[in-house]
Amino acid sequence: MFNVPRGKHGFAKNRRRLWLQAIKRADWGPDGAKGGETVCSAHFITGEPSFDCDSPDFVPSIFPHSSITIDSSGKVARYERKRRRESRAPDERPGVMPDLESAADELSPESALETKYRELREDYSSLKRELEAVQEENQQLKEKLKKSKFRLDYCNALLAGLPACATKPLQMIQNAAARLVFNEPKRAHVTPLFISLHWLPLAARIKFKALTLAYRTITGSAPSYFHSLLRVYIPTRHLRSVNERRLVVPSQKATKSLSRTFSFTVPCWWNALPTLIRNAESLTTFKKQLKTNLFREHLTL
Repeated sequence: MFNVPRGKHGFAKNRRRLWLQAIKRADWGPDGAKGGETVCSAHFITGEPSFDCDSPDFVPSIFPHSSITIDSSGKVARYERKRRRESRAPDERPGVMPDLESAADELSPESALETKYRELREDYSSLKRELEAVQEENQQLKEKLKKSKFRLDYCNALLAGLPACATKPLQMIQNAAARLVFNEPKRAHVTPLFISLHWLPLAARIKFKALTLAYRTITGSAPSYFHSLLRVYIPTRHLRSVNERRLVVPSQKATKSLSRTFSFTVPCWWNALPTLIRNAESLTTFKKQLKTNLFREHLTL
């Protein structure tokens, strides 16, 4: 077991802050627990913490709540390669030509240049292999990022009806992730990237989750408390709309804030869907048709 860093100086305070951010204990406050702050060796790649800021074990990194993980062996190997490069003598580093005048007594200029050329070729081959390893690791990370949901879909139905300014920070995170996958600059337009990745923007993801809950409520597979929020429209006399699976839209006479509630927003979204989607035979078919419809609605170039 290793104690969480403590101290009044800048290095110790910053290290403690990074540890607490990585641990994310729900029962710890922003300043940690009052006592007994320990971390076991299983949370470190090499089994113990390091005081080197560049080391992957400067902060514990192995936790079940980490949604995207990088290959631990790759991080350690990259750190070791960096240490070896920094530990070289200045005259052994690539790009530093030998002192030909001092070597002239022992070797001819042609032999000295040939020797240095051979050393530079070895350094070049080593750096090339390192670059290929980093590029492969980067590609693996991008593939994981493509399949990841960044927890944007977690309970996002609660965001239904909120203005765009409230969900803008989450949308910016998704935009940054799309640019990272394609190595695009900060101000690159994200719509073509979302189309290539087949990602729905945040507003469409919220609508997708809310409408899926509405479909499950109508078909009876949703939890019972949804029936008090979403009521199926049943006409008082026989009309053509009786088979269109509509929802009751509450009246707004009571309060204007009703327009941002789940029970008002979702029925409006549901009734605006094409009848073919509302009458889907199964949840799988409904999701497929709904995503296609939202894709056309929100990602049209």
